[in-house]
Amino acid sequence: MVAFLDLIGSAVIRGGIVLILLRLTLSMQEVLYERTEKAAMERNLSAITEVLSYDLRHVGLNASTGPFSTADTSYIRFYIDLDNNGTAEQLEYDLDYISGTSNPNLYALRRNVLGPGQNWYMAKNVTQFRLRYYDSLGVETTNLSRIRSIFVVLRMRSDKFFNGRYPSAGWQSHIFPQNL
Repeated sequence: MVAFLDLIGSAVIRGGIVLILLRLTLSMQEVLYERTEKAAMERNLSAITEVLSYDLRHVGLNASTGPFSTADTSYIRFYIDLDNNGTAEQLEYDLDYISGTSNPNLYALRRNVLGPGQNWYMAKNVTQFRLRYYDSLGVETTNLSRIRSIFVVLRMRSDKFFNGRYPSAGWQSHIFPQNL
């Protein structure tokens, strides 16, 4: 009878160890998926911000009029010579609502070259795109002719749910365009 109880006890302990290892494996797998998703988002964000910061650093390049057409907190339209032919094109960045998602607060960041040019979505699942404009004294301004620097905040969130949260990535930068 004692040997039988020893067998049952050892089977329970083995089962407990197997359950612990199984739970540990599943937990590590979820963390791996979450980190992989976050790394992919950060890599995409890096490419997006490279284009965005390049465009903003060259605001007003070869512009015959003022460098800005419109400057709002989440929308900007400005002149830039994208193809370096001496003529400035109008370029705009704005947010577009993404339909068909479970979260109504997700947007797409759109880059539009007005007139003949490329219009494309730079990023999906954007939760925040904010622009602030500063004059030469570092005071926030809304006057288009006084803008000398632009502070940009861009945040993105994955649509995949891991461990009770959505992986996210963010970027912010204070850009001083050379042509202002």
